[in-house]
Amino acid sequence: MTTPANGETLSLYQMATPFPDAQAARTYIESVRWPAEMYCAQCRATGRIRPRRRYGWYRCHDCNGKFSVMTNSVFAHSRLPLDKWLWAIYFLVAARKRISSVQLPKHLGIQQRSTWYVHGRFRIDCQAEIRMLTGIVEVDETYVGGREIRQPPQQTPETGPGGRGR
Repeated sequence: MTTPANGETLSLYQMATPFPDAQAARTYIESVRWPAEMYCAQCRATGRIRPRRRYGWYRCHDCNGKFSVMTNSVFAHSRLPLDKWLWAIYFLVAARKRISSVQLPKHLGIQQRSTWYVHGRFRIDCQAEIRMLTGIVEVDETYVGGREIRQPPQQTPETGPGGRGR
């Protein structure tokens, strides 16, 4: 899957072409997670990994553990197919404002509680890497400040009774 060079979001057609089903989504996520060589999710060994009978699962013969591309990721312990996960992430990221937990199940054909689960996991995963912005920061479509108009009077130590704090 290629992203547009000018920083725009993918169109629905560009998103639908590489992910027609869950198997194609799994193959894409495997290529992103393991670009050079596959490694065990538990012991990080690379040599003795064999595929299991069930598609998408692997077995490490160093630690005798079984794992898949979903192990230790935002997709872990989820029964939702990976193509629906990718579509949900696309709708969450591409929405101009927000997408409600009522609208997302209509797009994906899932239950609303599954949408709550996806929203929660996605938010937790995004919050894990929040860092303070440094240097020059540009923000588009934001209005900060201005006069307070038709606000009830507030009494604060700085402004006194009835002050507006302009």
